[in-house]
Amino acid sequence: MAEKKRLFLLDAFALIFRGYYAFIKNPRINSKGMDTSAILGFMNSLMDVIKREKPNHLAVAFDKGGSKMRNEAYPEYKSHRQETPEAIKIAIPYIHKILKAMHIPIIEKEGYEADDLIGTLSKQAEKAGFKTYMVTPDKDFAQLVSDNIVMYKPARMGNGIEIWDVDKVKEKFEIDDPIQVIDYLGMMGDAADNIPGLPGVGDKTAKKFLKEYGSLENLLAHTDELKGKMKEKVEANAELGKLSKKLATIMLDCPVEFHEKDFELNTPDFEKVAEIFKELEFKRLLENMHKTFNLSSYDSVNSSGKESKKEDVKEQKTNISQNSGEQLDMFSVPANNSDENESFTSGFKTLETTDHFYQFINTATAQKLLLKKLLEQKSVCFDTETTGLNTLTAELVGIAFSYEKGKGYYLPFPDDREKTIELLEKFRPFFENEEIEKVGQNLKYDIKILSNYGMKVRGKYFDTMLAHYLINPDMRHNSVR
Repeated sequence: MAEKKRLFLLDAFALIFRGYYAFIKNPRINSKGMDTSAILGFMNSLMDVIKREKPNHLAVAFDKGGSKMRNEAYPEYKSHRQETPEAIKIAIPYIHKILKAMHIPIIEKEGYEADDLIGTLSKQAEKAGFKTYMVTPDKDFAQLVSDNIVMYKPARMGNGIEIWDVDKVKEKFEIDDPIQVIDYLGMMGDAADNIPGLPGVGDKTAKKFLKEYGSLENLLAHTDELKGKMKEKVEANAELGKLSKKLATIMLDCPVEFHEKDFELNTPDFEKVAEIFKELEFKRLLENMHKTFNLSSYDSVNSSGKESKKEDVKEQKTNISQNSGEQLDMFSVPANNSDENESFTSGFKTLETTDHFYQFINTATAQKLLLKKLLEQKSVCFDTETTGLNTLTAELVGIAFSYEKGKGYYLPFPDDREKTIELLEKFRPFFENEEIEKVGQNLKYDIKILSNYGMKVRGKYFDTMLAHYLINPDMRHNSVR
């Protein structure tokens, strides 16, 4: 049986925001003073998908003007969100230009969200015999998963990519069918989108209700079986629950159409891409793009069977790395702010010119040994990695530790909050040890994040950001080396 054709649909804004916040403690600033973090983060995600998967069909979906239907049904929908960072506002036009230069389709419709566009196209592509990969970190997409539609969660903070198929979604949400994710969101709400849900119903309760009743509607039909305050809250907020489910439901009838030919991934116009990257000072990213397309099947034959202009690509290729095994991810960038500008990088040490030992702490044995080592130190530097900048909503992704020059240890945390708390608890002896000095950049942020998980940080503090302010009060302090 021939392999099923594959379509990759990227959730633009989710990846752009994710890329921007991945660099939040060390923004990528070019020589003109422009913050290019959001552009670079998105492009790294895009190129990683292309390099890993070599897709024949791919498109990028954008929000445009928000969801008219949801805003009319519930004016408070997403109303709590903070102003979009300026760097992201600047990034959108550049990303559009890059995608056009790469001949990658841009999908956007006024009044519709990317979720709805991707949902509509995924179902259409499924009927056309395609397997669709929805490239997004957004759990809401799990409701669309089927035998031929999966979630493709990009790599982040040292963790690899995740593929959420039907079985994975059932396991994650403890349900019988991915469509029940809509009921799950309707019951517990979604803080990110300001969907209210049923008051008093969280993750555990929503999963419990779904096991017992199967859907929000069936729960509301059997409120007589509930007890106490929960019964009162559910009955009093039945309409709010129904509205929440409606808001959480991804639309499948948007005014977009899937035509196989229009979604083919072809060789980029490297000359146009080079012009944009030159302005942004993305020299290394251009090299990666040349290498990715040269190494892939796009060199000789594209998905429609037409010959690509490989000789044109060769003529434009200059100073390209020969390391064909290089991994493209959110961290495949130099350590300096200019990022791609050769004149800025020459004076800085890099991984290639510095002795280093970095270890990924992802087993129980490694965790135990790391804790033992940490407790032997007088001073330890640590840094939290999170999903955002807002300490009230950011979730813990990992913690990096270092107590010796050239050595670092990264402890990743699972998506499940309870499991994260359980793992973090193992390191309480270190964080609450008053004899060990804690060093960090903007420690106030890290301490607040840890406090959200019930962890106190005790002992002497040394904040490098404050130290830099005292030494150089007129300089920027959020990207100190």
